[in-house]
Amino acid sequence: VRIVNPVDRDSWGWNVYYNISQEDTDDEILRHLDTICQSLIPPPADEKNAFFYNSARDILKAALLYYYRCGRGFIDSLNAIMSASIADTIQAILTDTIHCPKTSKTYMLLKRFDAKDSDAMQDIELTLFEKLSIFSLDSIRYFLRDNPNKVSPRDLANGMTSIYLVLEESRLDELSDLVRLLTTQIIKSFETRSEDSPVTMLISTMRPVLSVTA
Repeated sequence: VRIVNPVDRDSWGWNVYYNISQEDTDDEILRHLDTICQSLIPPPADEKNAFFYNSARDILKAALLYYYRCGRGFIDSLNAIMSASIADTIQAILTDTIHCPKTSKTYMLLKRFDAKDSDAMQDIELTLFEKLSIFSLDSIRYFLRDNPNKVSPRDLANGMTSIYLVLEESRLDELSDLVRLLTTQIIKSFETRSEDSPVTMLISTMRPVLSVTA
């Protein structure tokens, strides 16, 4: 049994990049990064904002691919993205001819945003940074990067492991994007499982059975 709690350092961490490697092609990596980005920046309820959400998602996906090819993990990639304006990040990536040649998928994804209208880029940046703000928390950085014991959907493959995601009800709204990422990765992993390897997934929204107040 693996207990996963993003705000409890005594529980297991999570390996976001469990299913990609440097040996994979850019197309293979982008397919998995798309799942991550769709989870973190889902389509907005208001279609009038769809352009900013779609653009933020495309920029995030391209930047994650670039930084992964540079040897950075998920959290360190997000740190790099959030440490500068999106326009400056795009410009820096596009001028890196070693890791981002003009024939690369990263270049093709980002080039259309280069020198885009500043007002539009500002709205895209606000959308992106708002969705990524949760990953600036120390507890989440430890959960996804520094925890030496990490679990992933791959651990379900042997049929001997159960993963329990535990979270206080008061933190559900705050960590909803992270919870959506974890559950989406688990569900996507089912697509490659054979019918001979069934998995039971139980989602409960019940209040805690026991609460202790000092």
